[in-house]
Amino acid sequence: MTLYPPSSCCSNVDCLHTKELKKAEQRQVVIYTLASSACPAWSVHLYCPDCCTNYHNNFKVCDGTRTYYQGSPAYLQVGEC
Repeated sequence: MTLYPPSSCCSNVDCLHTKELKKAEQRQVVIYTLASSACPAWSVHLYCPDCCTNYHNNFKVCDGTRTYYQGSPAYLQVGEC
């Protein structure tokens, strides 16, 4: 399983370059489910070099501030190894 940000374009309202995000990095994560308990997975995050915002599967980080997306995600990232 691989987790991605909900969009592949920069959504920062202060960024003048709302273009497709290209720089991707992935990390191994563990997904916990009721049915299968702990399962290995990958988490991909995308980066906007123009406004320095990092986009993750359920939040973004800009200027050191983590902002969660609206709604309930299918998977919630709470930490990194």
